[in-house]
Amino acid sequence: AAADAAADMLPPHVRRAICGVVALGYPLLRRAAGGGAYEVRDAPIRALGGKSPPLLLVCGDADPHCDLDAVRAASEAAVARGGEVAVHVVRGGDAKLASKLATPASEEALDEAIAAAVRGADVGRGGGGS
Repeated sequence: AAADAAADMLPPHVRRAICGVVALGYPLLRRAAGGGAYEVRDAPIRALGGKSPPLLLVCGDADPHCDLDAVRAASEAAVARGGEVAVHVVRGGDAKLASKLATPASEEALDEAIAAAVRGADVGRGGGGS
C-alpha cells in the first residue's frame, strides 16, 4: 500500500524513532469544488498496513468536517490490512476539539489516549472511543 511504501522510503533509524502518530481533528470531509457535496478523504487511513506506525485519530462528534462512521470504517479497513488504528471521540468536540461537554474525566481520557499513542503502546483495534 502507499503508506507502507512511504514507510519503506524512510531511513531505518527514522522508522524506529516514530512510535506512533496522533492526528488531532483529522479533516475527513472536504467540500467539493464549486461548493458541491462533501467528499470523504479517507484514503490515507485506509492505506495503512503492518509497516505503518500506530495511528490515533482524535475527532469531535460535533465537527462538521468529520463523519464518525466514515472514520470508523476507514480505521477498520486499516486494521484489516494489519495497521494499528484507534479512534478517540471528544463528546461535543468541534473542528478544534473544543467542547462545552468537557469534564475532568473526559479530558483525562483524552490525555491517556494520546500518551499511550506517544509511548508507542498498542493504540487499539480500530473504531473505539470514549
